[in-house]
Amino acid sequence: MEQRKLIKLGNSSFAIALPKDWVNKAGLKKGDNIFITPNSNGELIIQPKYQKINGTKEIILNLEGKNQKEISRELVAAYVNGNTLFRINISDSKNRDYVKKTLKDFPSIEIMEQKDNILTVKDLIDIETISVSSVVRRLDNTIRSMLEDLEPCINRGYATAKQYNELFEADKDVNRFYFLLWKIMILGLENPSVINTLQTNYSSLVNIWWVGVNLERIGDNIKRIARALSQNKIPEKDAKKIESFYKEIKQDYIDALNCFHKKDKESAMNLSSRRDDFDKRIESFCQTKEKTVHQICDKMKNIENNLHYISKCLVYFIK
Repeated sequence: MEQRKLIKLGNSSFAIALPKDWVNKAGLKKGDNIFITPNSNGELIIQPKYQKINGTKEIILNLEGKNQKEISRELVAAYVNGNTLFRINISDSKNRDYVKKTLKDFPSIEIMEQKDNILTVKDLIDIETISVSSVVRRLDNTIRSMLEDLEPCINRGYATAKQYNELFEADKDVNRFYFLLWKIMILGLENPSVINTLQTNYSSLVNIWWVGVNLERIGDNIKRIARALSQNKIPEKDAKKIESFYKEIKQDYIDALNCFHKKDKESAMNLSSRRDDFDKRIESFCQTKEKTVHQICDKMKNIENNLHYISKCLVYFIK
């Protein structure tokens, strides 16, 4: 640790001399800009000027002999960890088709070449064109559409195969935006230039990623409610109560995400406090009910819990 004296410049500014070694390593020279970011501890983070991160980060994935779950995990890990060039070794034609299908779940990915058993895949992401808030908005808008599409199924007490498939595909869009948010978060934590480009800070990036985690889980639970409704019909005697719970969940979602976008902490606190009461009422209702009603109630309770965590994140961490 080096100690430097604070120097007053004029009536409104102060200066410190930066260590020469740090300036040289950062590749800075007289007249260059540097970035100064205050963090939540009252400290100032000094970073060198932004340099566009167009460098290639290559990974070789040997997926021979792996099952589809293992293939999915390896592809997700490779994508979110910031790799930009994938060389994928896969000879089995069925699994190769599965790899191609899975790669569609990642934004900005393009298959460049297929030669022998090797797939060459490139990530065309451009951090300079990305807005973190717009990614969250797209996640939010997709889930709002899913809630709208599920509502007639809830009201009718069942879902057709077509309705379930449409919600299944919509959840894939949720996953795409979530994977992108995850990738941005890891890139930002590893590279200060990304933080500067996104005009954010480390804690905000992690907190927004945590909101994304809960939005992705909400999408999963909507999809699972649709699947339950496509397999069995809600008993007529339980339909009105399930419909009532769903309307409550839908409104809580709208309120919670509106609070998040507006940074309305007071309203978010009130929303967060609703969870316990909702849990008690829905658990009391479904105790003696059959399997389908239990499944649907369980997923709705999960959604309310995810909304609780989003509201808490806003109240405790988002500035």
